[in-house]
Amino acid sequence: MEQFIDQITDKQFQLELENILQKKKPFKNFKNSIDNSAFRQKWFDFKKTELERIIEKQLKKPAHHKELNYKTDLLRLILKQSFGI
Repeated sequence: MEQFIDQITDKQFQLELENILQKKKPFKNFKNSIDNSAFRQKWFDFKKTELERIIEKQLKKPAHHKELNYKTDLLRLILKQSFGI
């Protein structure tokens, strides 16, 4: 979330999100602020790109056979839950 906030061009909204992360229930309040902003789609695009990057990085790591099956299953679950793939 911090990386996303750093990319926001609206300085007032950027400050609002930074403050939200310092208070109670940061995830819920971040989501509420994003959902009611002009940056909602940018957040979804950012999150998708970051998840893809993480998945790609994990798939490139060498692994033992059992670990590879676990990673593959885990990554499939993440893709299914996040993107409906």
